[in-house]
Amino acid sequence: VVVTGSPAEAVQAAASADVAVLDVLMPEMNGVELLAKIRAVKPGLPAVFISGYTGDVNVPPDCRLIQKPFRWEVLIQAIADALA
Repeated sequence: VVVTGSPAEAVQAAASADVAVLDVLMPEMNGVELLAKIRAVKPGLPAVFISGYTGDVNVPPDCRLIQKPFRWEVLIQAIADALA
C-alpha cells in the first residue's frame, strides 16, 4: 500500500501499482480525473473508487464504486474483483 499526498505523487506511484483505490472527491482534482492521468502513465490500471457522497457519482464503467462507510471485507473483495 502506498499513500500519496498529491495527484502528482499518485501518478508517480502508479507506475509500480497493481491497482488504484481512489476517493471520488479529493482536494486538487477528483478521482476520475486522477485516474485518467494515472492511466496515461499506466494504461488499463484497475481501479476501485470509494465515496461518502450521496449524490450521483459517475465512475468509469470498468471501475467499482463502494460507498463509505464500508467494512474492510467489502474493500478487499472490490480490490480482488478489480484484479481478476
